[in-house]
Amino acid sequence: MKHWDYRLRLLHLGAVYLGSFLFLAWGLFWRQILQTQRYKDQEKQQSQRRILQPGPRGHIYDRNGQLLVGNRPGFSVVLYLGELRQELRQEYLKKVREARQARQAGGQTHLNRDSLRADARAAVVQRYLEHLEGILGRKLSLDKPALLRHFAQKLLLPFPLARDLSDQEYVRLWDALPIDSPMQLHGEAFRYYPFGCAAAHVLGNVGPAEATIDAFADKKLTTFSFKTQTGRSGLELVFDASLQGKNGGSIWQVDPSGFQYRCLESVIPQKGQDLHITIDIELQRVAEAALGARRGAVVLLDIATGEVLVMASKPDYDLNAFVPTLSVEAFRAISENEAWMNRALQGLYPPGSPFKLITAMAALKAGVITPETRFDCDRFYKVGNRLYPEHDKLALGSVDLKEALSMSSNVYCYQVGLQVGPEALAKEAAFWHLNSPTGIELPFEPQQRSVPDPQWKLEKRHERWYPGDTANMAIGQGFLLTTPLRMACFAAALGSGNPGFQPTLLKKESTNALQSSTLPASGAHGLKPSDYQALLAGMRQAATQGTGRLIAIHGSDICVKTGTAQIANNTLTLAWLIGFYYATHTTHATQESLPTVALCVLVEGADPNDGYAGSTTAAPIGRTVLRAYQKAKEKGGKD
Repeated sequence: MKHWDYRLRLLHLGAVYLGSFLFLAWGLFWRQILQTQRYKDQEKQQSQRRILQPGPRGHIYDRNGQLLVGNRPGFSVVLYLGELRQELRQEYLKKVREARQARQAGGQTHLNRDSLRADARAAVVQRYLEHLEGILGRKLSLDKPALLRHFAQKLLLPFPLARDLSDQEYVRLWDALPIDSPMQLHGEAFRYYPFGCAAAHVLGNVGPAEATIDAFADKKLTTFSFKTQTGRSGLELVFDASLQGKNGGSIWQVDPSGFQYRCLESVIPQKGQDLHITIDIELQRVAEAALGARRGAVVLLDIATGEVLVMASKPDYDLNAFVPTLSVEAFRAISENEAWMNRALQGLYPPGSPFKLITAMAALKAGVITPETRFDCDRFYKVGNRLYPEHDKLALGSVDLKEALSMSSNVYCYQVGLQVGPEALAKEAAFWHLNSPTGIELPFEPQQRSVPDPQWKLEKRHERWYPGDTANMAIGQGFLLTTPLRMACFAAALGSGNPGFQPTLLKKESTNALQSSTLPASGAHGLKPSDYQALLAGMRQAATQGTGRLIAIHGSDICVKTGTAQIANNTLTLAWLIGFYYATHTTHATQESLPTVALCVLVEGADPNDGYAGSTTAAPIGRTVLRAYQKAKEKGGKD
């Protein structure tokens, strides 16, 4: 009996040993076989670091291949902290000894080792900074908090001591720095704008950003990145994804202190895609020079393709001021000058007298008038108990449509607008898309326009509509608001007979090209051919004898409508001009041909004494731009 008890106990003990062995074997199998990849990943994360090197951004060219935005090499002096390990340790031990001596002398009992380590790091870097000052001959300062953040967050990246060196400084350092010095020259690509301020709002600016991990399969490694540039406005923002280069970099083995010592993998960064746009930089500069120091905008459109040849906005700023970063002083100057806004795209203004074309077309379509209908136009027209003035407060007598457009008669449009009604005016404005954004490839375009009617006023202002509101609307005042770009598109749409005209900044063979070089007998504008030609005749006469005659170019055929709108409680004025230019002169108003370019000029009053007017301010600017376009075509220049 005892013998069997003994054997049973041995069996139990063997089972325990066997179970323990199997448990340990399974644990070993689990850890060493099944969890192999996990521990390899942990080992990699602990011993490897990734350094990202951004790829250069793509270039931007104008329609003729001129470089508008490129990259230039920029050089900085940087300090490779990994090369300073011995110096840092010696300086730290020195600080510790000094602190201990001071503690013994002063009776202190505690050493703040983190503070001593920070002081040691700053002292070592300061010595190199002073050496650099001696080479460059200029004062430099150490940002100690930035240095400590760099040690904590970007240890594998070199610490910058001086950025964007001049050519002379670069040459001096090239000769002075030993090849084995921890202080070295570092190259990077900076954005470069050869034309400075030209087309600044269209091109846009860039700002610093962190590079993305798109060059390596392993996304989990601790990553350090050199600064890249990302679009902040304009085309740089809209096409940032394609302009942005493909990032490269390297993966390094690091020691327990976090300093790299062996490169494991390297990927070369790649340049981003180039962008070819429709702007003609020479015409753009002409338009900006014509605006001068005045606030305003100029837009020139190719009617056949929708391409934007000119989009000028003043005041502007030098895009090179953003490289490598925008200074506080430069930011303040741009803000004080109110230069951030792209007035061509974002400026919302009452359209003034160019809206009279909408009033005339609404009345013609409604059958309220014909081109031959005449109205007596005195110095004022009474609506309710208020007198509404004629243009320049001059009595024009009996005028028809052609004369009313040529002389920009307010009284004619008051009477026409009151007969056709505000709903018809709003409907006609919407037909020409004045109530919607253009959809051009630029950011921050206002998504709503103000094309009012009685229902709009009731909902937005909680007020009823009065006849005086209709009178104001008929001449482009009151609650109407639109942008210079939209008015340029309206001019192009009217000249082409295509209300769906779509502008673009991307160079293409044909964006919304018309199928024919001549207008159809009854265009998409919805007017009778005779009514449409009467409208053009009034605009043509305005450019030769009427309010827009200062735009006239000998031997050229131009149709325009000028305007002078009031803003800021009628204390300031806006000078407007819209129109289109024919490449071949047409001698008869009935001749149907397609104009080549459409134009909009806006000059914004900044002082009650400016005295701006469409006829005297905007028209000469328009003439300068059209004359430059004409000369370029005569020379056989590229489109």
